[in-house]
Amino acid sequence: MRLVEQHVIDRRDPRYAIIDEAAFKSKNLYNAALYEIRQAFIHEGKYLNYNEMQRRMQLHEAYKALPAKVSQQILLTYKAQLVGIRVEIVEESYTSKASLLDLDLLPVRDPYNKNEKHTFSGKRVMRGLYHASDGRKINADVNGAGNIIRKVAPDAFWAKGVEDGKGVLASLVVHPVRIVVPLTKPESKRKVAKASDQ
Repeated sequence: MRLVEQHVIDRRDPRYAIIDEAAFKSKNLYNAALYEIRQAFIHEGKYLNYNEMQRRMQLHEAYKALPAKVSQQILLTYKAQLVGIRVEIVEESYTSKASLLDLDLLPVRDPYNKNEKHTFSGKRVMRGLYHASDGRKINADVNGAGNIIRKVAPDAFWAKGVEDGKGVLASLVVHPVRIVVPLTKPESKRKVAKASDQ
């Protein structure tokens, strides 16, 4: 797992103790989950799915000590890694404000600089609707999701143009195509019978 954002917090900072305690509890939860999976496999001969794992871990004190969102994320991350899915935790600042269609620069928020100002070409006009600078409209959730993809893979939406070599907005989505299959009527038995009589 690759963490995208890393902060160095001094031990004297009041947040250090909170983060240290959360990291300790999440490590304990991970170890407890691993223990439960091993015990179920060795003694019961079965592989735990996510729901069974969730049920068993809700009784564990390390699970109860963590916020629900964090503990579920830890279990999902562990289960995803077991089946070979790569998990990346991404810092999501400004992904809903920046325009995916205009390929705005995606800055990283600095928590220590409160005077930080960024301007973006598009604008979120209402819940669920984002307007790009040229007037194109896109669903706000799609815009945010695309920008999160851009934070993980910056060149995900770029392809080299054929004529001028400039970058153009490429698509990761295969557009559906309607296929019409003409229905043919099967020959009736009467026609077949008449043909065989002759």
